[in-house]
Amino acid sequence: MNLILFLILFNYIKPIILPLTAQKTIDDLNETKSSDIFHNLNFYYYIYLYIGKERKKQSYILDTGSIITSSPCNLCKHCGKHQNGFYEINKKNILKCKDKKCSLVKNKCKKKKTKCKFSIKYVEGSSINGIYVNELIRFNYNDIPFEFPIGCTINETNSFKNQLPDGVLGIKYSKKSFISNLYKLKIIKHNLFTLCFSNNGGYFSIGEIVYKSHLKDDISYIKLKNKSINILSIIINDKVINVNKRRKKKFKSIIDSGSTYSSFPISIAKKCFKIIKKICNKKKNKGKCGKNSYDKSFGECFEFDNINDMYYAIDNIFPNIIFNFENNINFVWEPRNYYIDIFKNVICLGFIGLKNKFVLGINFIKGYNFIFNVKKSKIGFIKSNCDYFEKKIINKIEMTKIKVKIIMNKMINEIIKEIKNDL
Repeated sequence: MNLILFLILFNYIKPIILPLTAQKTIDDLNETKSSDIFHNLNFYYYIYLYIGKERKKQSYILDTGSIITSSPCNLCKHCGKHQNGFYEINKKNILKCKDKKCSLVKNKCKKKKTKCKFSIKYVEGSSINGIYVNELIRFNYNDIPFEFPIGCTINETNSFKNQLPDGVLGIKYSKKSFISNLYKLKIIKHNLFTLCFSNNGGYFSIGEIVYKSHLKDDISYIKLKNKSINILSIIINDKVINVNKRRKKKFKSIIDSGSTYSSFPISIAKKCFKIIKKICNKKKNKGKCGKNSYDKSFGECFEFDNINDMYYAIDNIFPNIIFNFENNINFVWEPRNYYIDIFKNVICLGFIGLKNKFVLGINFIKGYNFIFNVKKSKIGFIKSNCDYFEKKIINKIEMTKIKVKIIMNKMINEIIKEIKNDL
């Protein structure tokens, strides 16, 4: 009887471990829709969604700079090869302009009987176009699906053809965005989402804020004005660079998770470079910042003799860049986050001078949980451990394995004792 009981318990205990290893989304999130974030060498960050009845896995770049959510389907004429291949659509699900769901994602349609189409051109020159389809969507394979209009890409150009992820998830803080529409359809509680990027990936949640990864208690919030955040000044090593403090025509500033690095207005970028170079040229730092050069794509770069010298400079010489907002709110941009590793022993500062606005990209977001509250038109940030959940799950798995081993060892010892007694 004990041996049978042992085998029953062994088979009962074993499945407890398997869902934990497979279940990468966290139980703590309650009703929050969430997904782990993956990345390609920190150049872009993406999540997986499961599309249609067949639950076809598709990867989507998280893009706060656009509202279109789409990936190539089987109708695609000019598309590249991507991570998971095309998903099959049912032609009956193609939306027309007269359909109510078309109005969720599109402002105007010329003719009611025509297909609900989209087209977008991105800053770097690539473009996509296609049609909207009403599809079943899941954030995780075993989730309950929800219906939503999603783009079926028919044409891709330039860098879109060569990227690893299948498509793009447009989460711009707009009434027509993916998040706002989920809120309208009562799929999520609140019209907000959060992004937490790390060098290992991170997490993305919508509808609720996940507090357990936060390293501090208070979230700092910045009000949006015309979808722009107002930077008053930038402080580097106690040197203050006025940005919008005394300007009548303000510099616009957006947070764009689809951009690898950041860009500043040319005049501001030059002032920042000048201060950082002065720090490097101080007597005590001379020669420790490596060989300085300028790259059109990446801005000010520094080449070091070896990797140890490079990390010494990052941790001890390059300064924090502090962004000062209204209500005396400061955001600290650390060198470990703003620099970009280009080649072996070569780093660039990760921001360039470009036109007359701030585009704060992936390297600005890293290391913080950013809360985009679309309804209240504000953005929050807080220093966070963006790998918190992944580590927590690994610990849960390991603890479960240890507990199972202890239980099994006790049972085996008891069975051996009873067998010996019977003999």
